[in-house]
Amino acid sequence: MQKRPILTALGSVVAIATGILASPAAAMAANPATISNPMQTVCLQPAGKSTERGVLILQATCDGSAAQRWTRDGLHYINLGSGLCLAAGHVPTEAGHIQTSQWPCNRNSELNWESGSSVPGAVTSLISRISGTRDKCLELPGGFPAAGNGAWLSRCNGGLAQQWLIPG
Repeated sequence: MQKRPILTALGSVVAIATGILASPAAAMAANPATISNPMQTVCLQPAGKSTERGVLILQATCDGSAAQRWTRDGLHYINLGSGLCLAAGHVPTEAGHIQTSQWPCNRNSELNWESGSSVPGAVTSLISRISGTRDKCLELPGGFPAAGNGAWLSRCNGGLAQQWLIPG
């Protein structure tokens, strides 16, 4: 007769442990409005949380602010703090990489992006459709997240530096 209460208690412990272990995944899926690295240590935002056009997009410690929140509208990713679109092609670096910035949303191709996956909340690449191409992906410079660094385009290679959690 005592076996049933012990099994019930054991089942409760397993259910609680499963809930605790599932929480990090649920938390990652619950915040799909940022463009962040898979470890969610940095999120993309306009420099200084600016609302001005042409401002570079930088990595910053994730804080949930409107400047770090993005929404997807077709091929555009729109920053909720500025109302401007994620853009590529306006600011090349000395090494020839294409730096990202924010610009008014329009039909220009440097504002067009495609997800490498159709699964909402998946870790995926973010492919630039600049000039109708599909060979440049958004990348963390140096291959690692670091607050203050930008985000640029490089030839798509499927590497970890090109993997993002993005709004669906």
